[in-house]
Amino acid sequence: MKQKSFLILTLILCTVSARAQWSAGISAGWDYNWPSVNKGYATDVTYLGQGGFDVNVIGKYQFVNWFAVRADLRLDTRSYKMERHYDLVENVYTNHRDTYLHLPVVADFSFGGEKLRGHCYLGGYIGYWLSAHRDGISIKEDTEALLIAVTEFNERMDFDSRRDKRFNAGLTGGVGISYLITPKWEVLAEALYMYDLTSSEKTYKVANPRYNSTLCVNVGVMYNF
Repeated sequence: MKQKSFLILTLILCTVSARAQWSAGISAGWDYNWPSVNKGYATDVTYLGQGGFDVNVIGKYQFVNWFAVRADLRLDTRSYKMERHYDLVENVYTNHRDTYLHLPVVADFSFGGEKLRGHCYLGGYIGYWLSAHRDGISIKEDTEALLIAVTEFNERMDFDSRRDKRFNAGLTGGVGISYLITPKWEVLAEALYMYDLTSSEKTYKVANPRYNSTLCVNVGVMYNF
């Protein structure tokens, strides 16, 4: 009985190995990020989502026809806008553009024919906040002179270890479609949603957690080894 079970297991592993295949590729596209922020008593502040871009290096291991594991190395921008509303001054805002390096690992469930296939992705990611930039218009009030100074700014932001949390992690999922041009080359188009489980801001002075949610739409090419 043990020999029979061992033989069946060996046949299964040989079948999987025969169909298994490594693939690598690149993709790029557009993303839209919007933050979820605990504003506290700052009722005059509004946060809005903004668009950005991302570039990805893709690695995939195809176990069987319908299942693969995939890992991406993604460089993406997560942008958003903060508006402030005053009685005397309008158009006061700050545009934030944060650059992240992410490593999503997902299960790739596929279906369809030999050439045209659909894909469903489900997994998680870890990431690191590389840089931060901001620009906009601010005001400075002088209550004694009853003056308001309007100032434009455009600057690279320095990280504060007491406030900024540079490592992040979250969940991701999405759908895609691929087309096999030749036995070695295929093109793909996909949409992925990334949902942060960690705040980008630590509890510093006051609790002000902020979480990012990002929708990525990409096109790319894969090479099958």
